[in-house]
Amino acid sequence: MSAPFTLVMIEDDPLVAQINLGYLAGRPEYRVMGAAQTVAAGRMLLRQHRPDLLLLDVFLPDGSGLELLTEARALGWVQDVILLTAARDAASVQAALSGGAADFLIKPFTRERLYAALETVQQRRDAMRGGEREFTQGALDRLLGHARTQNLPKRVEAHTLEKVAEVLRASPVSLRACL
Repeated sequence: MSAPFTLVMIEDDPLVAQINLGYLAGRPEYRVMGAAQTVAAGRMLLRQHRPDLLLLDVFLPDGSGLELLTEARALGWVQDVILLTAARDAASVQAALSGGAADFLIKPFTRERLYAALETVQQRRDAMRGGEREFTQGALDRLLGHARTQNLPKRVEAHTLEKVAEVLRASPVSLRACL
């Protein structure tokens, strides 16, 4: 198991923060470094801890979480950000994704959906370790969530299988003749 994933949460609603932090309690793979209710307090936590992950709300009493997302990533305070917010307008979603958010969860969301987002971020982080690793298109597609649902044997890529099928379909010779 890899080292615990450090994270900071910025959420202005204390009850929502308590629920979300409760989802993380008892999970040894995550270590909460702190929680804040404002952009200003969040900035301080991010500068102090430089966590692996930021769980961020959009609507905060002293500013926009989207602006903090851009600032935090530009200054290197955090690598990955997951938005946990009631914002659902296209402009907010676009700003979050353009700003480099790893995921966007609209409140209310399930604990399972949060765990899935956290797991995806962790898998991407683990896959990028070592910097010199090369990917096949299939492995990268799976990492980015573009994988087909079919289960292929290990080391068989969907695009290669499709090319083989195209050649066989175009062949004037029946496979039965080859048996």
